[in-house]
Amino acid sequence: MKLDDLKDLIGWICVSEQIKSNNNGIRSLTGNINVYSQIVRWK
Repeated sequence: MKLDDLKDLIGWICVSEQIKSNNNGIRSLTGNINVYSQIVRWK
């Protein structure tokens, strides 16, 4: 494995980790919206 290959691999890992954390953020955000809309309905 060449150094450039290693850099590419590390770059991909970083990108995929960011995508994962973004997905978690989006999930919690939509979860909060769902909870909020239910609370609004109860009032």
